Amino acid sequence: MLSKPPTLERWFLDGTDRPIRIRFPKEKVSNNSQQLLQERVFHFSKEKIAELKAKANAMVFSNYKISSLQALMAHLWRSIIRNQALKEEVKFVMVIDFRPRMNPPLPRNYFGNALEDAIVIMNAEELLNQEGLGKSALEMNKAVASYTHEKIVSHMKSWLEDPKLLTVSEMFADVVDMGGSPTFNVYGVDFGWGKPVAVRSGPGDKSHGTIIVFAGPEEGDIYAEVNLPYKTLEAMGKDYEFMDAVTPAVGFFTAAAVKKITTTVRSSL
Repeated sequence: MLSKPPTLERWFLDGTDRPIRIRFPKEKVSNNSQQLLQERVFHFSKEKIAELKAKANAMVFSNYKISSLQALMAHLWRSIIRNQALKEEVKFVMVIDFRPRMNPPLPRNYFGNALEDAIVIMNAEELLNQEGLGKSALEMNKAVASYTHEKIVSHMKSWLEDPKLLTVSEMFADVVDMGGSPTFNVYGVDFGWGKPVAVRSGPGDKSHGTIIVFAGPEEGDIYAEVNLPYKTLEAMGKDYEFMDAVTPAVGFFTAAAVKKITTTVRSSL
């Protein structure tokens, strides 16, 4: 029995003619070549994230309050751009949940696609200068705050006028994009095997520059899966400014998780 059963009733704009016919040429299915990517998982402790948040907010002279996640994503974005071929203009895409942003709000357990992409565009030099952490985090904050009921409905109406689907390579070409959320209670799920020791995502919907974030096993910690070419990930690992905020881990797991796995294996022998 689910404690919070999903709400399956669909929400549509008033006057929507259903079903919606979407054009999707066959050549789009086959023409989706991907650059060879690797994935590296970075662990950020609650304490290090708090330091980044305080630093970003100290750079922002406004009424905006930078969140922990915005400060962390700004820190990651800066390292990725710093360790790639420098481009004049760079983009960061955040997937935001618009359920609570609608008027009236959609139910929290609304089962369906209720997401929008908030996009930040910056000059690379501005992103990487001394005030870049605060500036980029502030732009993320503004981008998220701009998604009101009216803006979301306007986007939906525009899409209905020319409905189409994009491939992963089209959506995320030359951008850094973030998905997932540290607010998901991934460690509270027990399928009868006990509390999870680690959580990772699969290969779907990943492309160059994709970041997937999860809560860590310790409260306030965040794990970030970063998908990039090997050379970029290797350079990030040698980036002192970036790695200063990263918590060392044993392989893919924390030391506590490894100890738990070892104890479990020994007890079963």
